[in-house]
Amino acid sequence: MNHLHCLDLQQEKGELVARCLNFPKTEDVRDPLHWSRPVFRVTLKDGEGQVICRKECTPSAAHLKRNENEKLEYKCDQCQAAVLTSSEEEVFSMWVNEARPDLDMSRPDLIFKGFSVAKLTKLWSNCVLDEIPPAVQSPISPIRLGLYKGTYGSHGIEIIKVSLSENGYELLGDKILGDPNVPAGKISLYVDLRKPITLNDEREMHEFDFVNSLDPDTLPSPYCFPPNASQPFSLSDNIFMRDTQNLPRTCKARYGGRGQIAAHGYNNPDTCRAQFIVFSEDYFGFLWLDLTSFSVFRLAEDDFS
Repeated sequence: MNHLHCLDLQQEKGELVARCLNFPKTEDVRDPLHWSRPVFRVTLKDGEGQVICRKECTPSAAHLKRNENEKLEYKCDQCQAAVLTSSEEEVFSMWVNEARPDLDMSRPDLIFKGFSVAKLTKLWSNCVLDEIPPAVQSPISPIRLGLYKGTYGSHGIEIIKVSLSENGYELLGDKILGDPNVPAGKISLYVDLRKPITLNDEREMHEFDFVNSLDPDTLPSPYCFPPNASQPFSLSDNIFMRDTQNLPRTCKARYGGRGQIAAHGYNNPDTCRAQFIVFSEDYFGFLWLDLTSFSVFRLAEDDFS
């Protein structure tokens, strides 16, 4: 997964300012996400857009051309330097391809023809989010609804949007940032709130065959654990997780669920049995039973402030 593909564009003082979402180098969901310094800035001059040179030269002095590798490149006539660094050019080209898919790329000078700062302000990426939703509490959900960052094995940290389904008894985790197996826009997690699970003996949790065999009954309506509910939590030794030492020893609730899996390129998608473990209203785990793997998720509301 290329995290450069999460790009936020905001209008600031008449300019279009683009920033990338930087992910933590570790896979600890407690570490914050944060927006980078501006990757590129575009201003309007006489109804046409101009990329601003990183050396703060006159915007009109920069012009766009194609280099010998057929890549878009901005050169500044005033300082004779590249307007953007190579990594910034990569992000800029990605944005151009998404923002102007019908553009005749043999005429890069027309990229900003009819350019509107306000119209192009949104989050661009393999990400399917137009705005950052606030976290909200639902009387049915054991966690706050909103954006969560979670661990996805070798894919690293990804972002999902947790919402309540239209049927009123299921939590859905939609991929906001995807990966080559399950891309953005697909549902990653399904949690059936009618299927509560209570485990009181920690020894049972160390027996994977026992945990794997659990098939909770489906209740007529969603079940809400009491606010002070607590049950022991631990993982059996054969569950894959890169770092288990920071996991809580108790959880507030556990439910049956399913997780979506697929081969590379989203081929042969299917769902596997899973369990949803609630540690707090903004922190949960997801046990992929058929994959013998465990993911953790934390609310990402503060990361986007």
